[in-house]
Amino acid sequence: MKNYYDILGISKTASLEEIKKAYRELIKKHHPDANPHNQKAAHEMSQLLNEAYSFLAKPVSLGTQIEYKTGDTIIIKYKSDSIISIENPHFDGEYASSPDGRYIVIWADYNLEGMSGISGCRDRGMGGYLLIKDMKVIKQGKLDRPNDGKIADNGNFILNDWLFKSPEQLCSTFYAFSSTGEIIIQHQVEANIRACDISYDGRYAVCQTYSDTNINPFNDMAFPDWSDGDIVCIFDLESKKMLSRFKPVLLRSYPAFKFDVSGINLHLIYKEYDIEHRYSFDGTFLDESKWEKEKERFGAASFDDTFLDESKWEKEPKGYGAGYKFSGYKLIKLASVKLSRLSGAELNMYAEVIDYYKKGIQKGVPTYTQAGAHRSLGEIYLRCNDTANALRHLETALQLAPKMGIKKLIKTLKSKASM
Repeated sequence: MKNYYDILGISKTASLEEIKKAYRELIKKHHPDANPHNQKAAHEMSQLLNEAYSFLAKPVSLGTQIEYKTGDTIIIKYKSDSIISIENPHFDGEYASSPDGRYIVIWADYNLEGMSGISGCRDRGMGGYLLIKDMKVIKQGKLDRPNDGKIADNGNFILNDWLFKSPEQLCSTFYAFSSTGEIIIQHQVEANIRACDISYDGRYAVCQTYSDTNINPFNDMAFPDWSDGDIVCIFDLESKKMLSRFKPVLLRSYPAFKFDVSGINLHLIYKEYDIEHRYSFDGTFLDESKWEKEKERFGAASFDDTFLDESKWEKEPKGYGAGYKFSGYKLIKLASVKLSRLSGAELNMYAEVIDYYKKGIQKGVPTYTQAGAHRSLGEIYLRCNDTANALRHLETALQLAPKMGIKKLIKTLKSKASM
């Protein structure tokens, strides 16, 4: 296969802007009109440059004639801890590896059907995923909005499909696939799926939905049993069935998962509260006595943005203030709430919001959440006429989430800054 990077004289880690720059310079240099004494060779070189540019600069749709086939060998360049880029043809996405490193699942929650600029929450433009084993393609597929992939040592993998949305619709689908890409579980819920996980051996999987109401997480008043908000579902992928569906005792809080296969139970780990709860695979809560003590320890505070005020917590020796650790996600959420209440172009007005965003990023959140925080920071600085800091954060956001849709804004700001 032709080495298009060598043809354009660029490295394999070249950005889209570097690809465009190299192409513009070379196509001008090798234009037949600029080479009157050797127009045939110039014409052939121009065709080759156009071919290289078309291949490298335009992500290929899974729906076009150039597709991955089973057994294709791929070349992967890692762009970050959670995002990779594949060559031959070009495909960007988030990824997860199996614990032993043999399998990789890659997914893209942006349009792969030729309608550029469509990503995130949308009503059209399907995303896609790839299953890879030992650097060879096993399966290629499409979903509306694939997210949060996980993969086990046996090649079984899971994805949350956030689905195309309309104002009247609130639903998602949890998928579990075999090592050959066949669907094992397809479970739809009338809520947004927050996260999922799979046991290292690929036998069990779990997903949890977001709550859709502001409630006190330590209050016993839960959603009705029929509601899909704030539920946990455990699946047995070997028998292809759901083992349990339950609402955790700790509501509106989003834990990490740990499977104890030998004990046949699931651990829900709430890092922000320093709490770990066990549930049997049939949904039975196993830490009732421990939970009663924890409720006494944390009390019953309101769960709104005033509760998230860190300065108040430091003054409160009891209640939530005792032992509660700020999570990055909650800091960023708080910053967004406070930002929505502010207007004006004075930077000092936004000092607290900027501080929350920066602390949230430092504490560690998923890549796309980081990107959103940097975008918000960029927009704050832009609002306050600080173009340099605005560009710095917007470019960071674009690097973390290439499909965020801020390329034109960055280009405009750079153009104005150079004038």
